[in-house]
This record gives sequence, C-alpha cells and structure tokens, in this order.
Amino acid sequence: MKIMLSFNKTLTRLAGNSFGREVYDIQVKDNINFKEMNIIEFPKEIEDIAISFVQGFTQGIFENINKDEFSKFFTIKGNQKVIDKFNRSVYF
Repeated sequence: MKIMLSFNKTLTRLAGNSFGREVYDIQVKDNINFKEMNIIEFPKEIEDIAISFVQGFTQGIFENINKDEFSKFFTIKGNQKVIDKFNRSVYF
C-alpha cells in the first residue's frame, strides 16, 4: 500500500506532536494495511521533520504494532534527511 502525503506547498518542515497525529488521522489511518508493507511517501518539498511530528504521527501506529515491528510494515520515502530523521525518531 502506497500512501502519498500532501501538505500546503509553503511547508518545508514538519513539527509538532498534534500536527503529526492530525496528519496520521486524516491521511494515513484509514489506508494502512497491517498485513502488508505500507510505503509512506513525503513530498519533495518537505526538507526536514522534527521528532515531535514523528512521535505524534506514529502514536496511532504503535497502538497496533510494537516499535520493533515498524520496519516490517512501513517504509518511508522522501528526501534522505527526512527518511533518516523519521527512522531515527521512531526509536527515540
């Protein structure tokens, strides 16, 4: 399952636990399939993300799976900085 996130074109950085949770609830929650790999793709305009955003975004995910199962069900795509920071933040 591929989930392409979309944001206001003026946004280049994502931050905030509540904003992460909102993006998850609106754009991701109903599209996840915990029986297969889910590809979450950030648009190229997003240059950086904060740990707070990732924590809010993954809160709902971790109600369904353990943190150590994240890479079994999810792949993050986007620029390399976003991918690295997201993956580091999951295990923060």
